[in-house]
Amino acid sequence: MNKNPILLRNLPRSRSSVSSRQPEKWIVRLGRRMLSVCGLTRRAVRRIARIDWKLAIAKALVRHLPIKIVILLTVTNINLRGRHGLAPLLAQLRGNDIREYAAALCANQMVRSSPHGVAQIFSWAHAHQAAVDLFSSGSIDDLSNGQLASYAHSLFELQKFAEIRKLFEHAPIWELPPFLQKAYAHSLLLEVGNEDAARILLQRVVADCPDDARPHQNLSSRDLRAYVPNELDYLAGGDGLLYDAYNYIGQRVMHVGAGHLSADLYGQALAAQERLRQSLPQLSPHLASRLRQWGTDVERIRLAPPEWAMQVGHLGLLDVLVRMRELGWWSGDLIVMAKQDGCANRPFLLLFEEFAHIVVEGENIGSQAFNELLSLQRYCGWSFNGWRFSNSEAMQWQDAGAMAMIEWERQGRGSPLGEAYSRARTAACLPERFAEVRAHWGMGPDDWFVCLHMRDNTYYKEPSGIGQSHRNATFEGYREAVEFVTAAGGWVVRLGGPEVAPLPEMPRVIDYARSPFKSATFDMELVANCRYFIGTTSGLTNLAISLGVPSALVNCITTDAQAWTKNVRFLLKPVFDAQGRMLTQRELTSAPYRWSVFNIENMQAAGLSAVNNTPEEILEVVKEVHAMVDGKAAKSADDEALIAAWRANLGCSYFYGAGQPARDFLVRYGHRFLV
Repeated sequence: MNKNPILLRNLPRSRSSVSSRQPEKWIVRLGRRMLSVCGLTRRAVRRIARIDWKLAIAKALVRHLPIKIVILLTVTNINLRGRHGLAPLLAQLRGNDIREYAAALCANQMVRSSPHGVAQIFSWAHAHQAAVDLFSSGSIDDLSNGQLASYAHSLFELQKFAEIRKLFEHAPIWELPPFLQKAYAHSLLLEVGNEDAARILLQRVVADCPDDARPHQNLSSRDLRAYVPNELDYLAGGDGLLYDAYNYIGQRVMHVGAGHLSADLYGQALAAQERLRQSLPQLSPHLASRLRQWGTDVERIRLAPPEWAMQVGHLGLLDVLVRMRELGWWSGDLIVMAKQDGCANRPFLLLFEEFAHIVVEGENIGSQAFNELLSLQRYCGWSFNGWRFSNSEAMQWQDAGAMAMIEWERQGRGSPLGEAYSRARTAACLPERFAEVRAHWGMGPDDWFVCLHMRDNTYYKEPSGIGQSHRNATFEGYREAVEFVTAAGGWVVRLGGPEVAPLPEMPRVIDYARSPFKSATFDMELVANCRYFIGTTSGLTNLAISLGVPSALVNCITTDAQAWTKNVRFLLKPVFDAQGRMLTQRELTSAPYRWSVFNIENMQAAGLSAVNNTPEEILEVVKEVHAMVDGKAAKSADDEALIAAWRANLGCSYFYGAGQPARDFLVRYGHRFLV
């Protein structure tokens, strides 16, 4: 009998049962007619139906019209005004191109007649210095509320925090709309000693705009539904609003390359939470009854809000949180919260049932009780933003996670989730189903395989050259490593989203990401049973780490410390400054450079650039992990000296957890990297 049917949810039994987002019915009918005329498959028709034609046309215009003309048309076309309406059109205008045209545009008569309007366009297009220059050329009194918000936004992106406060000091703050009062309050929290003034502003904002009472811990939990505050929200008062605001600002300063400020901001959030915990609220009878059913109460629970389940990588961080409790770093009864449509991998989430209470809104808990728990997170919620050991300063949560993994490995502990999955898959009869799929692919019963994941721009829809697209890579760099695996008798199974570019046809290579067998369950099944994992700094890597899988991680570039195990060997993307000098390991793990690699915009501002690992480098780290898994990896005295030199050059001794850089990488770059 299937004792764990949830592991089989969304697992297709055949090609015909694959689910996909359905297009409009008339598109399907039209597509069926096109099949006989054009020879298109139904899958091709569905892909066409999913195209955002407005976005496609806007991008085509941007590519084929001079940028100056595009911006001038935008300024004069009222139908395109507004940040969100312009976002798709201006997505291609970031970076050097728009800055190149900034001076010419400012000299144009039309632009001179509306400098603040053009400045707002620059701000939306992420040409922030050009925006600030134009905004500052005129009078602040002439700015509309929207232009004032854009001015403050561009100043923030340029890390000119003090100038934001000065900007608002000239404005009639009590006459401004709530969103500008909130922006001013946030700017005050970036300056020590202004917390009381910020508290008053935030409370005023909530009085005028109740939606701003929504609990917040991390930007990954995106809920666009209107929010109605409950009694706990109002009871949390100013400290509750400060807790939310500090967590928000701590993330935002990291996004703009000022991560050195975030730990103190998270520390202030934790201080606000400690004040709230001094007087825990009385719960509704219904929620109090549920807690008694679980054998706990409000004093013992610790909440992991929906942010922990929104992305696969965050579920991996939840594994680290559980290990922290096992190490004695915290105590309490953990409740993990998830929304029905907000869980990245449901089977992965349900592995935590052995370690926590899992509550899913609308399934095993009603919306009212779920919302009450959401509000309770200000009192007893865990975030993966900040962490503080007793009697110590606050730090980044992932710094503490990396430290926890080092201690975990020092004690020789195993993989709690890996062991939990072994029990769950047997109960769900997954081995039999997996054997059928392996046979369909042509794998023999004794054949081994590795999993491959390359970060690309399809998941977050990132245009090349902006945002975090510097973390992406293409298949060509991995080809030699793939051929090594297949020549050694193995198979390679490529993971990823269903919209990734297809792989070239290669023997013993399975493009699972685009296959009809793709599901959340099989994602986990493949990773858990592969011989080793080839990945990068992405969410699926956290899944592999949680399941105890040896990993070769390449093209890594990271602001966050990494909670990696001793079975990880990694390659960093070499980062160079404007003079072509390769940054050292100490620089990459210390301020200011650590915080400059979050996205391409920050790197450009710091004069930095990153290059992908070469095919040869990727091949060598795969060979190293292959030998490690075979038990044939032997370390020489020279290897030990290399690792010792690397550890001595870390800005943070714990930055990569218990993982180690590939030997070949240290040999190849040691004379520049370890100085």
